[in-house]
Amino acid sequence: MKDLVSFTYDFFGHVLPGLVVLISLSLLYVDVTNYKELVVLTEGINTGIGTVLVIASYIIGFAINPIGRYVYRTLGFKIWPKKEKNPYKMDVSDKFALIREDSPKNFEYIERWNTYCAMSHNLSIASLLLALVTVYKMITDAFNMQIWLPFFLLSVFLFFVLVHRAVVFSIWAKDDVNAALLRLKQQGENSET
Repeated sequence: MKDLVSFTYDFFGHVLPGLVVLISLSLLYVDVTNYKELVVLTEGINTGIGTVLVIASYIIGFAINPIGRYVYRTLGFKIWPKKEKNPYKMDVSDKFALIREDSPKNFEYIERWNTYCAMSHNLSIASLLLALVTVYKMITDAFNMQIWLPFFLLSVFLFFVLVHRAVVFSIWAKDDVNAALLRLKQQGENSET
């Protein structure tokens, strides 16, 4: 099960966003007059090129992670404010170490929320880049705006949805950290009596 979670995170958190970035950047260099031409562009991809694309996508997806984190923490929490509850005056690393050692099941859930958060914010950056590329294409290729407008609208919509999801998953992770610490504190108090 852990391998599946790890694969899912690597694919949706790094490979897919990186692939969207690569596709977006490649759209800057091709002329497309209809949707069929977009499909034709992929026909020359063989196993070797596919492998290189997956590796490059993973690296790009990994590289955009700090950008995605910055965007959801600054923009996301401004649009969807949520007051953080931090009843325990501990460093995050100390909280994680305590939970990882004393409550491994809760740690798995916290890591799952953090994984979903990373997937969401990385995909949001990929969507934002696609939106910017489609704006460029609409300006430079106004005759084919009917091709690019749906991509633009979809990518802007996905950007905001994914930033919101990153905020939600981040809050859930922090709430679970605090709940796990409260439970550990209660267990410690009960064992003393």
